[in-house]
Amino acid sequence: MNYTDDGYLATNVPLLMLVQSAYGIFDTDRISGTPTWLGSDRFDVDAKMESAVADELKKLSPSDRNVARQRMLQRLLADRFKLTLHHDTKDLPTYLLVVAKNGPKLQESKPGDTYANGFNDGVGRGGAGTIQLKGRGGLVGQAAQISQLADMLSWLMGHQVMDKTGLTGKYDFTLEWRPDENEGPSTLNSSGVASNGQVSLAPPDANGPSLFTAVQDQIGLKLESKKSPVEIIVIDHVERPSGN
Repeated sequence: MNYTDDGYLATNVPLLMLVQSAYGIFDTDRISGTPTWLGSDRFDVDAKMESAVADELKKLSPSDRNVARQRMLQRLLADRFKLTLHHDTKDLPTYLLVVAKNGPKLQESKPGDTYANGFNDGVGRGGAGTIQLKGRGGLVGQAAQISQLADMLSWLMGHQVMDKTGLTGKYDFTLEWRPDENEGPSTLNSSGVASNGQVSLAPPDANGPSLFTAVQDQIGLKLESKKSPVEIIVIDHVERPSGN
């Protein structure tokens, strides 16, 4: 899956993953009422927006641009898959992202940082306001908000991670860990978008720390397990799309 400057591309993707991307939901337990084919049937999507809309998107901040793109994808799913849903709440396992005992180990970014040599996902993204995965077992944040990190961790862990750090700045950081076999998609960035990973990286260290340990030791934050009421979406109706 990949947002482009003027549209959205997905190849051989289950509809369930498209729904997750459209609604920013990282835990499949938060999606109810799904027919089995949502996770098995796969689709190709090639959607384009008008040039004027693409130009307006470029003027938005990364977070506002992501919200706008998600809304476009929601409309596409409603149009092509006749998707209708409603929101509810449910008690589910979650994680709270908090500041560890010895305080955060984060470098606050400087206004005007360009990150000319920063990690690039291969289609022009990277730089300020992004978090990109470095294959399995690594990520780089560049002028990123902690809420973006919580979203990325939610993807990786398969459960919602809530930002309870109280940190409001923008930070540069790197995380490296030993990925678990069940860890979430290795090709998704913090917006739920695929990364082509143009940086050549060595395989993760088999003796490296777990993700929990890396978060605490490398950036001074901590993941605490808790069962909490969280928002879920309930699918009321969905259809396989008709031919183009």
